Amino acid sequence: SVMIPEGYTIDQIFERLEKNDVCSASSLYKTIEEVDFSKEYAFLESVDNKEARYHVLEGYMFPATYEFEQGADPATVIRKFLDAFKARWTEEYAQKAEALGMTVDEVITLASIVEKEGYGSIQFTQISSVLHNRLNRSGLYPNLECDSTRDYVTNTIAKRVTNRGEINTYISNYSTYERSGLPVGAICNPGIAAIEAVLEPDDTNYYFFAHNNQKKLYMAANWEQHQANLRQIKIDNTEE
Repeated sequence: SVMIPEGYTIDQIFERLEKNDVCSASSLYKTIEEVDFSKEYAFLESVDNKEARYHVLEGYMFPATYEFEQGADPATVIRKFLDAFKARWTEEYAQKAEALGMTVDEVITLASIVEKEGYGSIQFTQISSVLHNRLNRSGLYPNLECDSTRDYVTNTIAKRVTNRGEINTYISNYSTYERSGLPVGAICNPGIAAIEAVLEPDDTNYYFFAHNNQKKLYMAANWEQHQANLRQIKIDNTEE
């Protein structure tokens, strides 16, 4: 029995599977690089720019508790995760995504950011509203400016990729400070709460958010309010 937490990256999942003697991380990496699972799973059809992504399947390795045999076939293990995603991506979800004008991949990519930026389902829907608002007013707010997308490169990709040129390319592909709109793909594997938050965001006029050290969320409708929030957060953090 292996529990995969919401928000784990593929690298973290493979490490945990190896520690539990399910199969080696190297065999899992080899499998996802050599097997085109999009031929088997229709929800992967909207995944584009595959060559620009760190892991094509990032976002679709559904976080849950699984039962595996030790020494399992790596392709069978991967399919178990993808089957779990397939079972949870309902027709209702598909209809909500279509109503938002989003592909499955766009929903999962945005949900992966929500998963990393928020603390709990209430914050998820609030943060989702900010990100949707920015995406819908890209002329005013071309960048999502989420630390988690930059951190995915520096804290995850850079552990396995050492070439500086490649790292810089990943930064331009994933960092929402560098790239307008969504990153090239998901930055983790989100759970149901984050996915549903993207499909049903709160209705707000907020375009900024930030947390204090106690994970309290501050939201703002404009730059001036955001700066006031940052000053309050500095006070909060000093008073700990």
